[in-house]
Formats: sequence, C-alpha cells, structure tokens
Amino acid sequence: MTEWEVEEQRWDPSQAWENYRARAGALERRLRAAAIALAVALLGTVAIGTVLLVPR
Repeated sequence: MTEWEVEEQRWDPSQAWENYRARAGALERRLRAAAIALAVALLGTVAIGTVLLVPR
C-alpha cells in the first residue's frame, strides 16, 4: 500500500462531513440555550424593575 492510499483511507470526506454536522449541531444547541437564557434573564430583569419602579 502506497503512502497516498494510506492517506486516502485516513481522510474520508463523508466522515469529515458527519463530524462537521455533529459539531455544528452541538454549537447550534449551545447557542440556542445561551440565547434563551439571556432572553429569560432580560425578561426577569424587566419584570423585577417594573414591579419595583411602578408607584403603588
């Protein structure tokens, strides 16, 4: 087996694509969770501010 054949076996484009998709999916889930957490924190801050600042 030549060095080229060994390298060809080592680098499988379909496997590289699957790895890319898995990492992109994990990143997307992380970003979505962070965006939701930020939105909840902002809404909570606005709600608390509204309750504290509205004259009774």
